[in-house]
This record gives sequence, C-alpha cells and structure tokens, in this order.
Amino acid sequence: MVEYRASMRYGKVFLLLFSAVCGFNSLQAQQSYRIGTSTVSIEPDSTVFSLALAGYGAPREGRFSITWEPAAESPGAVALAGRMKKTAVTEKSLPGLPAGVLSTADHQGMRYALCGDNTLWQRKLNTAAGTWLKIGWRNGFTYTIDVKRIAVMGNRLYALAGDGKLYRAEHSSDGNLSVTALAVKKGGETAVIVSADLCGIDYSLAAGVKEAIFRRRGIPPAAVLINSSHTHFAPSMQKYPAFGHGQLPDSAYLNNIVKKGLIESIEKALDDLSSAALYFGRGTTNIGHNRTSPDRETPYDQSLDILKIVRKRKTEGLLFLTGCHPVFRNAGKESYTISANYPGVARQVLKAETGVENPLFIQGCAGDINPRSDDHSVTGRELAGDVLDILNGEMQDLRGAISYSLDTILFPVTPWPEEKIRQFRKENEGKEGDLTAERNLRWADLMLGYYREGSMPENLPVYVQTINIGNWKLVGLSREVVTGYGPAIRAIWPDKMVSVAGYCNDVSSYLPQDWHIRSHTYEGDGSFFWYGQPAIFPLNVLDTIVSRIKALDK
Repeated sequence: MVEYRASMRYGKVFLLLFSAVCGFNSLQAQQSYRIGTSTVSIEPDSTVFSLALAGYGAPREGRFSITWEPAAESPGAVALAGRMKKTAVTEKSLPGLPAGVLSTADHQGMRYALCGDNTLWQRKLNTAAGTWLKIGWRNGFTYTIDVKRIAVMGNRLYALAGDGKLYRAEHSSDGNLSVTALAVKKGGETAVIVSADLCGIDYSLAAGVKEAIFRRRGIPPAAVLINSSHTHFAPSMQKYPAFGHGQLPDSAYLNNIVKKGLIESIEKALDDLSSAALYFGRGTTNIGHNRTSPDRETPYDQSLDILKIVRKRKTEGLLFLTGCHPVFRNAGKESYTISANYPGVARQVLKAETGVENPLFIQGCAGDINPRSDDHSVTGRELAGDVLDILNGEMQDLRGAISYSLDTILFPVTPWPEEKIRQFRKENEGKEGDLTAERNLRWADLMLGYYREGSMPENLPVYVQTINIGNWKLVGLSREVVTGYGPAIRAIWPDKMVSVAGYCNDVSSYLPQDWHIRSHTYEGDGSFFWYGQPAIFPLNVLDTIVSRIKALDK
C-alpha cells in the first residue's frame, strides 16, 4: 500500500511536469511572431491655418476646417488688434479673386487674402501668377464672425471682426485623427499593415512612404500595406480636379504631418516588436446597407474580421475589418469638423473595454455601403459591440511564415472622342449653381487638356496587394471597392481564412462591378466624373480581377 501511494505521487509529479512542458511548448509555438503597434496623431497644427475637407461635392462653397475663437487678452494681442484697426481697408482687386479684397497677410512664403464676401484665400508667393486656393467662408456654423482684417502673429492667423474683437483661427476638430501601424515579424520577414484616418491617398504618397521605410529599415514596399479609413471628415490628400472649391491637398500638411506621421508610426511599431500570439475570428455586423441596390439592402457583405494579439494570456492588440462608408452626418457643425467618424468612436470604445492601446480599423469593401444610422457615434458603438462579441468567442491561432506580393492589373482606357467631349461641355454651359453641370464642365476641360497636351491616360490601374501571416491572408485592393468583391475573392480559397480590404495604397476612383455599370449608378458612372477619370471600367471588371488573383494564387 505504501509502495502504491509512492508510485501514484511520482506519477502525478510526472504528469504535472509533462503538462507544464507541453503547455510551455504550446505557448512558445503560438508566440512565434514578434509584433509591434503604434499610433501617431495626424491632427493639423496651428501653422496650417485651414484645410479643405475631402469626400463631398456639396456644399458648392466647400467645407473647410477653419473656425474662430476669441483671442486671449495678452499685450501682444492687444497691440495686434490696435494695428489692425488702424489699417485701412484696401478694397483692391487681385487677379483670380472675388472683387473687393479687404486685407492681406504674408507668412512663410504664402499670401493670405480676405475678400468682401468673407471668403479666405491663399497662394504661394514665389510664383508670378499663382493659383488662389480657397480656405474658408462664413458658413454659419464654424465660421460665423464678420471678418474685416486678417494678420499673422506667432504662426497663427488672427481676425479682427466687425464687433471690434480679435479672434484666433483654430481647426474645428474632434481631435481623433491618427495613423496606426501593426508590424508582424517571423524569421527574416516582416509585414506592416497601416490604418490612416484619411478619405484616400494617391499612389505617389503610398510609394513615397514605402520607399522611405525600405531605405531606413530594408522592408520591401510589397510588405507595407496602407489602408485609408475613408472618413469624409479628414483633410483632402488628393487632387480632385472636378471639384470646384479647392479640394486640393495642402503641401505643408501632407508632407510635414501626414507623410511624416505614416513613416513615424511604422517605425515606432517596428521598434515595439516583442513575442506574441495571433488569433483570427470572424463574425458579422449590421451597421450598413447597400445604398444603390433596388432594395437598398443587398448585396451587403456583413463580414467582420478580427485579429487579436495576445501576450501572456492578455489581449494587447487588435485589428478589425469591415466595409462601410464613414459619411454621416454631413450637416451643421459636424459637416465642417475634422473627425475620424465612426471608426474613431469604435476604437475609443474598444480601448476603454479591452485596455488595448492601438486598435486598428481596416476599411473593407465599402464602396456602395452606407451606415444605417445617421449618427456616427451610434454606428461606432454598435461596431465596437460586435467586435467585443467576436473577441469573447472562440478564435483560431495563426501559425506559419510571412509572405507578401504587390501586383498591378491594367484596364485599357477608351476615352470619349474629342468632339463628343466638346459637345458634352456645350450641353453643360450656362448652368451656374448646378453642381453636376459645373462638375461636367471641369471634367470636360480636364479631358480636353489631356488631348491638347497628348497626355490622355492609357490605363486604369488596380493594385492588388496580398499579405500572408501564417494561415491568414489579407488581400488589399486599391480604389473604392464595392461590397461584392469581398465574397468573390474569399471564394477563391473557401477553406482558408481570407480578409479583403479596399481603399489600399491608392483611392483614385470607385471599383464597381457589372450591375453598377449597367444601371449607371453613382459607383459605376457618375463618380468617375468627380474623380476626373478618363473612362469607366468594363463590364467584366470583377471577373477579370478575381481571375487574375486566382491565377496569381499568392
């Protein structure tokens, strides 16, 4: 009996040791990745006085971030107000501006002008006949004062109003615009996924960031994916030639804040690498609906994909991906306020509920999907709740190597004949105040310029980037990808964990499918005029892209 108890005791010890070793080996196997995350603010500072907000053609007068706050009563401010009161109203004319220029101010190579209709303008000083860019107007919500004079002091724009008071220019902002990067390393390969609170970017910006990372860190451009959340309340980062109110990127904000922030976020994530386990989960969300289909509901890919980062059995990071436009509400003060919109709200809720410092939102195939609620806070909280449900359920761990690829699919352009464009232009002349007609005139002038200069684009490129992290595949497409691409691409690998994102690396038009083109929906037709594109995609665009991705099998 004594011998039996002793053997049982030794058996228990052996089982405990065996379990501990197995558990340790299992944990080591799961934590075979080195993972880092980082978030960097891309909020504009006071050196940029006002920025055009991207995404909407309305109102006709434009959407700008500038707002006016009462200036603190300091000796400098009092002296500035005194000087401005003594400055005579110039009432002069400057080429390219509305009549009746009330005041001008020069600062750091820029000239700023205030016109009698309370519009604000800027242009570079180092050009003989530089184009004036509109940067503000009295919209009744964020710009309400009657400005009589402007001046610059200490890198800030000031206004003397009709009430004799001094005001300081600020950005109307929720303060939550940011860039977040996730870096994952295994062996000698590293992949980086970046989420930016921007409406979209040109390929040139993405290429510039990737080239900088390659020079500094040796990570190939194909390993770095940059996704735009597509918030319609971020400063414009692209040229929209068919928009008539200065929806152009501000070079100082683009280079000194956004591009710098993208690079800094990636490098900080790379410097933060440490061992962790990765898990994938998929659920659904019902925050959106199809805005252009006959039933205003379907098709709608409700997939909500999650990556969870775990260290020492604690969730320390997450990525969540779904497709829905961050567009509401474009009304009142909110219309003129910089905001990450519902993705920012969802991130904030998830931070509070999970303790995760740097959650990433990746925009999916949102091209034809709008939120159900016109309150972005409601949408954000609902999405966060759906993410938490998946996090609290069963998830699959990721294991395996890292690989990546970046490919281009070219669709040949068949532009309108020059005579057809001239006729189209003539049909839209003389309709001042008609947003669509004015857009058409600007588009026609752009196309005629291409013909005149012999520079008509020959192709519409679609960039396809694939990042494989173990048994999870992320396929990122450029342009505003409609919801049907998600299920179609996932069907290529029915037994694998595949996520599909749009708005990656370049957002230069919509990427529709045949029914949008046949039905002449906004996504399949009218939007191409706003984007200044020379043609629309062919009817077989989805089949062509899916077939190419399937053939590449990367």
